[in-house]
This record gives sequence, C-alpha cells and structure tokens, in this order.
Amino acid sequence: MFRTCIGCGKQVKIEMTAEKETELNDPNRRDVINILPTNTPEEREMFISGICGECWDDLNSIFDIEDEPSDAFREDLDLFGDDIDGEDMEDM
Repeated sequence: MFRTCIGCGKQVKIEMTAEKETELNDPNRRDVINILPTNTPEEREMFISGICGECWDDLNSIFDIEDEPSDAFREDLDLFGDDIDGEDMEDM
C-alpha cells in the first residue's frame, strides 16, 4: 500500500496484508499501533497524521534549535504567510 505525505507529496510504501489494509480503512478501527505493531513508527504515523518521517522531523526541528528545517518545509510555511521564525511575513 502507498500513502501520500500531506507535507511534501512523497509516496511512502507500507507493507501489510490485505486484511490489515481493510481494517485501517474502517472508520471504527482500533489504534494504528495495534493494527501494525511490527511496522516502524514512521509508517504508522502516515496513517495517523498523513505526515512522512522527513516532514515529521522538519516539524519537530522548529522546536529544536540545533536542527534546521528543510528548504521545502520553509517554502510550505511561506504559503501560510508565516516565516520559520514565527513572524508574519506580511509585517516584514
């Protein structure tokens, strides 16, 4: 199964059985970790938030001074009128 990241549009392949895929598509499903316990946290996150591991790291880097967000993530923030430092671009 492939999922598309809502942050960057990257296609992420996630290995699973047809039974698990059916269960994941059920609106009354169990928690993703219980359906895909052997998959990586990054793969499970794709079903929870729709965000790939790289974009998740970029999101977390906003709160970590030592890690810098990617240029693609900075460009996405510009679409919302905010720069990476939290200042409104329209005020500049």
